[in-house]
Amino acid sequence: MSQIPFWLINGSFAIGREEKSLAFFLLSNQKNNFRRRYYMKKVTQLISIILLVLLSNIAYADDSQDQDLQIATRLSKAFSRVAESSFPTVVVIENLQSKQRVEMPQLPPEFERFFGRPMQPKANERDGKPFPVGFGSGVIIRENGYIVTNHHVIDKAEYLRVKLQDGTVYDNYADKDAVKIVGVDEQSDLAVLKIKDDGKKFKPLNFANSDDVSIGEWAIAIGAPFNYDYTLTVGIVSQKGRHNVFRNRIVENYIQTDASINPGNSGGPLLNIKGELIGINNFIANGGGVAANAGLGFAISSNIVKSISDQIVEGGKVSRPWLGIIMSDLSPNDRKNFGIEKGVLVKEVVKGQPAEKAGLQSGDVIMKIGKTNCNEAYDVQAAVLKYKPGEMIPLGIVRNQKEMEVKIVAVLRDAKVENLASGKFEREPNNLGLSLREADGSIVIQFVEDNSEAFEKGIKPGTKIVAVNRVPVNTIEEFDKILKNSKGESIMLKLSYQFKEYIEFLKVR
Repeated sequence: MSQIPFWLINGSFAIGREEKSLAFFLLSNQKNNFRRRYYMKKVTQLISIILLVLLSNIAYADDSQDQDLQIATRLSKAFSRVAESSFPTVVVIENLQSKQRVEMPQLPPEFERFFGRPMQPKANERDGKPFPVGFGSGVIIRENGYIVTNHHVIDKAEYLRVKLQDGTVYDNYADKDAVKIVGVDEQSDLAVLKIKDDGKKFKPLNFANSDDVSIGEWAIAIGAPFNYDYTLTVGIVSQKGRHNVFRNRIVENYIQTDASINPGNSGGPLLNIKGELIGINNFIANGGGVAANAGLGFAISSNIVKSISDQIVEGGKVSRPWLGIIMSDLSPNDRKNFGIEKGVLVKEVVKGQPAEKAGLQSGDVIMKIGKTNCNEAYDVQAAVLKYKPGEMIPLGIVRNQKEMEVKIVAVLRDAKVENLASGKFEREPNNLGLSLREADGSIVIQFVEDNSEAFEKGIKPGTKIVAVNRVPVNTIEEFDKILKNSKGESIMLKLSYQFKEYIEFLKVR
């Protein structure tokens, strides 16, 4: 409500050139009827003004409430428009198995922790036609029927069934050409399918630039959670640029959201309020509890989805660049010693690979890749992945406190060149599921075997083994000797990763 003017509360007002108190005049000047009538008229006018002010405030409050309701209604309609425009672009995908091949898809331990074991077939479904052992969602990205989804949704599928919102079903058990797998990329957990178009044009979903996504903006998830087709949930973007979530994964750039994401949402879209794709829903984090939403959902950013899906559509696979370096983050104290405020340390340059040929040296600090500033190893990796094999990649580095530029022509990243750095096949995994190498007087873990206890406990490549059972070790020979005498027992490892030391117990197989 508007405040009542001070002059009214005070009981006085201006009368031409003369200003007098209303109360004083009414009590002391009763003989002057003319002037009294004049001032009473003024009082009446003032009372009318007060009433008008009060009534206008009441009307304003009603108008304000109406405006709030209108804003809420417009927002509600915006969500409805997103549903209306995007539902035709979303598909439901079923991973089918037959009775001859009752093989459940083997999800990575991370996905089993987030989502639980794949759906088990019912006893009466083991006879007859193939039955679904898993389900998820997908998004149409081209009008001729290309679909992007998660790799884990279609992994080890014998047959696939894709359903559209209009009820159309594409089943490659009934028609082998109905659904085809164009290509997969396990490193990003993405896959591209192609449904039979027969000249039909499908409605594709528009991509947003995920670099422009802001924390706090609306996030809308669509999918088939728990097999409830075309469910829309709403939240916000809780965080962006999440990485270091999965072990042994090259590509990680996740958008975090509190929009409800559950089993069946995998592969479906995360949208902005305009109905544009900002990510492909990938997994949830639930703190080890029930495999359902707990307010932490993660989607693969749309820029990664677009880059990878385009490569698969055009060439059937993903080609990534390789420089041939091993790097690590710098602690604040290390940066102080180098006299820099940011940067990533080149720990090792792989012999005979592009970085060495270009003159990069161990001890160099990478400050920039192209125009991208690098504060941690992830920044270098993400920036390099924007280039293609064969392209020249400019690195801004610091060497001996001098800034300089090194240009590296990247080669195709494949198992052969990766093994040069990882040592995966130079030394077979030991009885802990660890492949090791020696570097600068230390033992470094280069590879962690899938499904090993070390893998389950989150031990990562690049971790140093400082001591075993409180005994310092510097060579693989010393480590193997302790391992040989501890078969079947648990040993205590003192490990160092990213300048942090910690203890882990592992049982020797």
